[in-house]
Amino acid sequence: MYFNPCFIVKSKFAISYIFLLIVLFAIITSCSSVRKVPEGSFLLKKNKIIVNNPEISKEKIEGLIKQKANKKFVGIKFKLAFYNMAKKENPGKFSRFLIRIGEPPVIYDSNAVINTTKRINLFMDNHGFFNSQVDKQIIYNSRKKAIVKYIIKASKPYRINNIYYMIEDEDIKTEVYSKLTNSVIKKNDIYEIDKFDKERERIATYLKNLGYFAFNRDFINFSVDSALNNNQMNVVMQIKNPKLNPKNSNPQNLFHRKYKIRNIYIYPDFNPLVSDSVDKDTAFLEIPQYGNKSLINKYLFVYNNDIKIRPRTFSQSIFINSNDYFNLKDVEQTYNRLSELKNFRFINISFDEPVDDTSRLTKKESILDCKIELSKNKVNYLSTELEGSNSSGYYGIAGNLIFQNKNLFKGAEILNVKLRGVLENQNVISAIASADKPLFNTFETGIDANIEIPKFLIPIKQEYFPKYFKPKTTVSFGFNFQDRPDFRRTITNVGFGYDWRQSNNVQHIFTPISINSVKIYPDSVFKASIDLISDKRLKYQYTDHFILSLKYSFIYTNQEINKKENFTFFRFNLETAGNVLSLYKKCFDNQRNSDGDYEVFNLIYSQYSRIDFDLRRYIYFSNQNSLVLRTAMGWGMPYGNSKQLPYEKSFIAGGANDIRAWRLRSLGPGSYTDPKLDNFDRIGDISMEFNIENRFPIYKILQGALFVDAGNIWLNKPNSQFPGGEFLLDRFLSQIAIGGGFGLRLDFSYFIVRIDAAIPFKDPSKIKERQWVIANSGFRDFVINFGIGYSF
Repeated sequence: MYFNPCFIVKSKFAISYIFLLIVLFAIITSCSSVRKVPEGSFLLKKNKIIVNNPEISKEKIEGLIKQKANKKFVGIKFKLAFYNMAKKENPGKFSRFLIRIGEPPVIYDSNAVINTTKRINLFMDNHGFFNSQVDKQIIYNSRKKAIVKYIIKASKPYRINNIYYMIEDEDIKTEVYSKLTNSVIKKNDIYEIDKFDKERERIATYLKNLGYFAFNRDFINFSVDSALNNNQMNVVMQIKNPKLNPKNSNPQNLFHRKYKIRNIYIYPDFNPLVSDSVDKDTAFLEIPQYGNKSLINKYLFVYNNDIKIRPRTFSQSIFINSNDYFNLKDVEQTYNRLSELKNFRFINISFDEPVDDTSRLTKKESILDCKIELSKNKVNYLSTELEGSNSSGYYGIAGNLIFQNKNLFKGAEILNVKLRGVLENQNVISAIASADKPLFNTFETGIDANIEIPKFLIPIKQEYFPKYFKPKTTVSFGFNFQDRPDFRRTITNVGFGYDWRQSNNVQHIFTPISINSVKIYPDSVFKASIDLISDKRLKYQYTDHFILSLKYSFIYTNQEINKKENFTFFRFNLETAGNVLSLYKKCFDNQRNSDGDYEVFNLIYSQYSRIDFDLRRYIYFSNQNSLVLRTAMGWGMPYGNSKQLPYEKSFIAGGANDIRAWRLRSLGPGSYTDPKLDNFDRIGDISMEFNIENRFPIYKILQGALFVDAGNIWLNKPNSQFPGGEFLLDRFLSQIAIGGGFGLRLDFSYFIVRIDAAIPFKDPSKIKERQWVIANSGFRDFVINFGIGYSF
């Protein structure tokens, strides 16, 4: 959204004056807190960490400090100031509010400092710096403030000399040795106790994925011999066999056994409140395994009422196979896939060693029965939404009626239907229509419907595809009607496509059929205005057209869910349109209209190719402090039946998710500028965009951001209506627009409300000597953008 803040103040000096008053008041109020410090006590001003080894993380040491000074924002203790402003005796509503958002003064506590030094000493020992010296130094000043210094003199770290293995089970020894290259503990590494825990977890998980269902990390022990010279230690890892005890009295249980899956029991309408003694119906399903048709998966359905979802839908969502060894990854994937069906409120997967069949029990192998309990979710949902709308910077209100069915054809197909109504105040091009300016001059209504089918909708059995593909077929339909003062427009969309995963990191989206039809009914005044425009690119925004396209998207990300670790995101899109229609027309119907164009359904169809990509790198300095780097580029080329790219397929610049110092569709192409054509959106054939954004915490759900955006759009060819708009290798760098600013984010976990204030640094529409406009900019030049979610 775009918002011009000029109406808030008449002068940038007013804002500066108000901000200065707030800062001065906060400084005075926070400084006055020393008067309220009890006699003999001191206000903790700050903690300072001094360490003689750069390998030791100061950030981790800071996390060990028990008592921390009052928080600052831009160097000022605003929270302390708010607390001091509040009346403490018989506080009113405003004072209670200040106390709630404020922070009481932190009084220096010597016991907390002593506990902190103990924790730092333990941290140093756990990270190989044994017998390090940790001292504290307290500096008091006359203003009743204290500075605490933690002085760490790190010893020479202990490093791992050799690693020895004592593994009683020969089979497990073979498996562990085969994966030593993946070990977290390496020779010559500094001793870190955390790495030993990670190594236990790595080995236990690896063995569970090989079928060792009963194995856990408690069987793994480490012993360390540090009685070597030159700060070195030897490590011995021991993996023991199970021991006999009253609960484990069978001599065959003295070995680590691999477990194979026998039967898979599915309870599709599980209810924990219903007794197991109640009679239930059963159904049996056998399906060949992918890759080996001689192996059969055996599914036994146990249910009280009718099975609401077809059994074969379950089989494609369960990665656990009969006669396969137990695999922890298969269990996790089964959980995820069943959750994606969105039909179950509760999912539980358990395994039992059957007592009725001991024929397959040996000292090395045994069997398990898998039990999958599913508690049904509500199938039909109906909801309403009321929202503010924004279209190219023009505001309005919108209402939605949403219906969802999660099991349309008893195969977990999800039907989504949205009825939408919008009232907006749109810009009007024709002079007569623009003479009357009601509050809302545009009415829009429409319907969007789609069905998500959890399989490939093709005449091939699903068993021929790997389950980890997690395939999905989507069929969509949309119809939109717009009634504006100068024209009416209908937009129809139809789509059919597939979505599947090649791996956890790679996703493919293929849409072989995508139809977009636009029909416009202009009034006479509007039509006359459009006819006066000589440029076809501008005319095309208000011309009937038809698009039959094919789309493909490749998506890669190595992001770990719920982990704040560095990751990369990459998306590549390819789209072509009109080729099939042109081939048909040339072969069977070579008739053209008066302008020499082919038509279908009395509409000129578009023909073009378009590619774009989006590359991002997320770098985390801490859980809440990160840096995002982004590069996005795109190129489109019309040909055959089209002279220009369709308006909705062209590239744009500016707005809340783009180059934020410019309003949506107000930048470019190239160095072009002409206020006479501002009624028309600026579009291009080529796009480049570069972004860098630092995100950091401020207070609880409030987060901040500093960002710089750069980029522009260009045309493929010179255009007399847009001088300077074409892409030229020797000129495009000087036509890169640059802007930057700051933003606030309210993180409500489920969604994020974003407000960004950006100002142009370099404007390519100016002459070369005056492009760096930041030197002459003021508050009135800021562009305020509102958004939901991150821009990237």
